[in-house]
Amino acid sequence: MKKINLSILNENLEKRIQNDVDTNHILGATVMVRQEGEVLADRSWGYRDVEKKIPLGDNDLFRIASMTKPVTGVAAMILVDRGLLKVDDEIEKYIPEFSRLRKGKLDENGNIRVLGKLDNAPTVKNILTHTTLIDYGELFKAQMKAYTDEHRADLHKAVDFYSSLVVEMEPGVMNSYSGTVAFDVLGVMIERITGRGYSEFLRNEIFLPLGMKDTTFEPTESQWDRIVQMHDLKDGESVLSPTLPGCVFEDFPSSHPLGGAGLVSSVKDYDRFASMLLNGGVLDGNRILSEKAVETMATPPYPQLKNSSNRWGLSVRVIDTEDKILPVGCFGWSGAYGTHFWVDPVNKITAVYMKNSRHDGGGGCITAKNFERDVVASML
Repeated sequence: MKKINLSILNENLEKRIQNDVDTNHILGATVMVRQEGEVLADRSWGYRDVEKKIPLGDNDLFRIASMTKPVTGVAAMILVDRGLLKVDDEIEKYIPEFSRLRKGKLDENGNIRVLGKLDNAPTVKNILTHTTLIDYGELFKAQMKAYTDEHRADLHKAVDFYSSLVVEMEPGVMNSYSGTVAFDVLGVMIERITGRGYSEFLRNEIFLPLGMKDTTFEPTESQWDRIVQMHDLKDGESVLSPTLPGCVFEDFPSSHPLGGAGLVSSVKDYDRFASMLLNGGVLDGNRILSEKAVETMATPPYPQLKNSSNRWGLSVRVIDTEDKILPVGCFGWSGAYGTHFWVDPVNKITAVYMKNSRHDGGGGCITAKNFERDVVASML
């Protein structure tokens, strides 16, 4: 096991992130790094509200976008642990409406041509590995013209819409990232299995046991006040990017618990979530998952499939080659607005980075890669 040198870590983070703030690449960022449970970095730079000059702190909240997905993944694995769900179960076992899915294509005039039933029904494993392919390609885009504000505001109406789609590809033949569709389907599956609201299930089975007091789909008034401003760059100039009232992610109202992107959280809260994963599913005596479930999440089930740069486990990115910044065995995820985390089981490290920006986000964003570089460079 390699140990983090505290002095080098803090020097790396201070130099890098302060420069990002000074050069207007970010409005602000908060990080938390632990090794063997010890907090080695708990720092904030920049502002929550630059107009009012309110400094950013570790109790401020971020729109974590796709870092919602590992939380939804953990919710599914809780049901696997309890024998209520199997990752190889077909979606239609729990949502019979998905038996309506058909395979098809667009003809030369842009009309949908239905070719027949799918050879293989999509499964829970397909959802968790972005291989359902329900929302893949031009055919999906054409059908989304019928997706209304009514669908956007309601989880169940959205999923009912998805169950009626004609799809281009059989599930499991390739990776294609599903931003919101697949994990919404999983949210409805969890509701039907448990008879409980999806957000209620997360709150009672994950957030409350882990002490994640500020992680939610529906922020209170005081929590809205602590959400950091959204940053952007226009023509090289730092600007604030407007967000829609009542919407955590883009134009989806917070009344829709968006399983793939709808949570707000704090660095402290997500640090506890990451620590639970590092500890094999338990934190402070509260077991959320079995060790086997965590191991399953961090193991790519389709090793023959690759997207452009990563292997995907069950709702997490998995490092399984030496040509990445992080060591082999690390797993984690990123969000569209620049949030990022990973768990390093070999070196007993958790690392969480939080910012909100529209110009540099997702898994390949510069700040995420630099955060990885700066932590790894401090390991001796």
